[in-house]
Amino acid sequence: MRNPSIRKQSNFGDVHVKLIRLLGAIPAVLLFIVLPVAAQMPAIRVACVGNSITIGYGLPDPNTAYPQQLGRLLGSGYDVKNFGVSGRTMLKKGDYPYWKEEFFKEALAFKPQIVTICLGTNDSKPWNWKYKSDFFGDYVDMIRAFRSVNPNVQVFVCFPPPVFDSRFGITDSIVHRQVVPLVDSVNEASGAYLIDFYDNMTGDSAYFFDGVHPDSAGDSIMARIVCDAIGSSPSGIIRNFSCGPYDMRTPGPVTLYWETTEGSAVTINGSAVKYSGSMVVSPESTTVYRLIAAGAVCDTSTVTIRVTEK
Repeated sequence: MRNPSIRKQSNFGDVHVKLIRLLGAIPAVLLFIVLPVAAQMPAIRVACVGNSITIGYGLPDPNTAYPQQLGRLLGSGYDVKNFGVSGRTMLKKGDYPYWKEEFFKEALAFKPQIVTICLGTNDSKPWNWKYKSDFFGDYVDMIRAFRSVNPNVQVFVCFPPPVFDSRFGITDSIVHRQVVPLVDSVNEASGAYLIDFYDNMTGDSAYFFDGVHPDSAGDSIMARIVCDAIGSSPSGIIRNFSCGPYDMRTPGPVTLYWETTEGSAVTINGSAVKYSGSMVVSPESTTVYRLIAAGAVCDTSTVTIRVTEK
């Protein structure tokens, strides 16, 4: 795994979230009530971006596409949405660029906290791959687009699955020898995380009904690969730090929610808390709450609760 790059600040209404990687402690005292059960913990938003392999082309039951199966594996704490569109390319100059799709706009509007990008199979077609010199830059641009709407997002770039039968102009030689190394270069340059469908599925030709698209059993394998990648994310990553609704004109109880990767050592304004949970705070004036998650990486996020001064 490779560490994500430094994350910048974003503003969402009255809640200001800042996420950067650093070490250190906050010399402050925090009084709060920790809730034993975070029943209203916001679900972690996961966007699966891709082509026909992602959308579930050819499956009798669309609910067996890998993003839908991933949602069931991750459970109710995650909100997984499938943003796949058949035939689409990463290349902006490709015949059907994902960039022009309404699903791309919807994926950005979703402001995911985790995004998986599995594009490149259709880019390998000869009439698209003649623009291969643009592939690296276009891929990095897509990662930037998701980070621009949510600097907290954890990006997973995917090696496409192997091609077992050349169809539609798609050949395994181009996917394996050219697309996969370029995705790996994007991974290195962007500080994203990697999901390797290619090497993990080279022995699974029986689960690709036309040599290109997985059947429901193949999608089960893909869902498990993604689930394992998300579950094995290094400690110290903040998935979410937010607060519940409140009226800034009337001081009163406000619930803070946070979710970090397992094994993180977490503090809020210097006080140790569990790696995942919620608490009730009652600020009487505008207050900044700073969450630090330390581990293999180290993230910091802040929530500002604004109270109108009288």
